[in-house]
Amino acid sequence: MSLTTKIWEDGIGTKSASLSKFQYRNLIAGHTILGMLVAILIAYNTQSWDMSILEIFLVGLGIPILGILIAYRRASTTLVTFFGYMLVVLGMSAIMGPVLQNFDSEIVLRAFLSTCGIAVLMSIIGLTVKKDLSHWGVYLFGALLALILVRVIQIFIPQAASYEKWYFPFIEYAGAALFSLLIIYDWNRGMKMTYNHRNAILTAIGLFLDIINLFIHLLRIMAGSFSKD
Repeated sequence: MSLTTKIWEDGIGTKSASLSKFQYRNLIAGHTILGMLVAILIAYNTQSWDMSILEIFLVGLGIPILGILIAYRRASTTLVTFFGYMLVVLGMSAIMGPVLQNFDSEIVLRAFLSTCGIAVLMSIIGLTVKKDLSHWGVYLFGALLALILVRVIQIFIPQAASYEKWYFPFIEYAGAALFSLLIIYDWNRGMKMTYNHRNAILTAIGLFLDIINLFIHLLRIMAGSFSKD
């Protein structure tokens, strides 16, 4: 279970299947890749933005939440669901630009390539495992809530987010592991949904969020490693 748990639940069996398994799987992958490409474009063009904490919350949290609410409404059409997805991408990537300018370009590239490799590997595992992994949900959701709590504390106590803290590597590696597992879980759950275009988009939303968060954690891990060299 993750931020998109309700998306999965609302998507399962809401409409009759209109795609083959092959088409459905490719649509999920296609929409996920599209989201990442749009995110890269937006992040590149927002690097010069100077955002306050309030603006970061409104853009990076408010817009994606609005997008999710629009996307998983039962009455939403495929087009409206896609619009909601793009809002999620817009909000998450708009705040990535100002964040990325604080990191060396070599570290960003390494984190990006590592994210791509891990995402592909976890996706293959998620598609290969036939067993229903829904029982993972409660554990992943609990871990996600704990991670969110840690991040909130770090926002209000900046010293707690320092690379010099002894616990920094544990938090970042745990976060990277969590979102890697969520990629497996989201693919597994997504393939249990009815094979139609809307559900493919809903699954892509979950995967996009997983991959973006995985990238952020890998970026921080690599930046922390370089800072000690």
